[in-house]
Amino acid sequence: MNEPIIHTLNRAVDTIAAQAQPPLEIVQSFDDFDLPIDYEAPPETEIDTRLAEFHLQKVLNARDRLAEIENHKAQMIEKATSWAAIEEEKTLKQIKWHETSVFAFAKRMLGEGKEATVNLVNGQIKRKRGRVSSTVTDRERVPAEFRRIVPEKFTPETWEPDLTKINNNFKKTGEIIEGIETEKKEDWFEVT
Repeated sequence: MNEPIIHTLNRAVDTIAAQAQPPLEIVQSFDDFDLPIDYEAPPETEIDTRLAEFHLQKVLNARDRLAEIENHKAQMIEKATSWAAIEEEKTLKQIKWHETSVFAFAKRMLGEGKEATVNLVNGQIKRKRGRVSSTVTDRERVPAEFRRIVPEKFTPETWEPDLTKINNNFKKTGEIIEGIETEKKEDWFEVT
C-alpha cells in the first residue's frame, strides 16, 4: 500500500481517538461485529470509535484484496498470452502442413492452363498469378519504344520508362529490356 494512504488513515484514527470521550480501546478483532453490510445502501455517518475502527479495517482489507486481484489478473494475462502464443504457433504449423498438400493437389489439377480455381466440397483453391515487377537500373539504356512522355512536366524531352508496357512485354515474350531489372514472382494459391 502506498505511504500517503497509510499516513491519511493513521491521521484519521488519531483524530477519532482524540474526539472520543472515554480512552480509546485497541480493538484486536472485529469478529464480534456481526453486521450485515448492504453496499447498495448509503453508508453510515453517525458512528462510534469501534465502528470507525471496523470501517478502517474493512478499507484496508478491501485495498489488500484489490491488490491481490490485480496481481492475479496480471499472472493470468501472462499465462493466457503464453498459452495463446504456443497454440497459435501449433495451429499455424498445422495450416501450413495441410496447405502444402492442398496446393500440390491444385498444381496437378490446374497444370499450367488458364483455369485458376478448383472447387471442392470444403472450399475453393484459387491460383493467384505471380506479379511481374520491374526496376529501372539504367534509365538511358531503355529503348525508345519502352519510354513514355510525361505530360505533367510540360517538356517534350521529359520521359520515363513505361513500366506497364515493359511488364506486359515480359509476360508475353519473357524478354528482359536493357536498363531494366524484371522479376516474376511465383504463382501462389489461396484457400477460401
